[in-house]
Amino acid sequence: MGVNGGSKQIDLEQFGYNLANFNIPDERGWVAKNETITANEAASLETTLPLEKFLAHCTEQGCKVALSNDPGRYICNFTYFLSLAQTKARPNHHIMVKLIVTGFGKFGPVLINPTTKLATQLKDDPIVHTSFVLEVSAQGVRAALEPLWAEAKDDDETTVFVHLGVHDGTKTILLEQVGYNVANFRMPDEQGWVAQNEVIVADQPDSIRTHLPLETYHAALKAEGLQVELSTDP
Repeated sequence: MGVNGGSKQIDLEQFGYNLANFNIPDERGWVAKNETITANEAASLETTLPLEKFLAHCTEQGCKVALSNDPGRYICNFTYFLSLAQTKARPNHHIMVKLIVTGFGKFGPVLINPTTKLATQLKDDPIVHTSFVLEVSAQGVRAALEPLWAEAKDDDETTVFVHLGVHDGTKTILLEQVGYNVANFRMPDEQGWVAQNEVIVADQPDSIRTHLPLETYHAALKAEGLQVELSTDP
């Protein structure tokens, strides 16, 4: 983030330019005069972030925002171009995480599932790739997620799946650390299946831990005053 002293709107910069041309010294006294920032790089680099999507979302929120292709030639552009050059070297040309969020629909006594509302609200969030509601059934889950799992396996982007569920009776957010390779239902799912100590995926271990830094998330949520705990029993 940088500042443009004459602007009264948020400018989303699309390009960084391989040129440093300072009209005032930087904080260490350097006054660049039409100097190349990175040798053997293009004259300009364009971000791969979906700025049009961000623009639409910010505009809907009532913000004054516009796309820009001129970050100036001072330290903001200098920093931006260096970052674009670094991310360009990656196989997917940017450092991005594809975030997929799911909630669940009704089941048993839970006729109104709060995760349905959460998933619906996140559907239009610009940082979320997709967000939708799963049927509370083994077949429904597989049908909805297997194509996304296959796509994630073949994609060079990092894909993070965030599955939101409800624990009827708890007033605390539980961050689940472990998934277990057993299905044991105390009530039928929405298609009538009642699993009894059945293996979910053959040739997989009894349990798998998430690679997400849940301790970091736990601390951040606690700092915001939320009731949240780590859990090993989903």
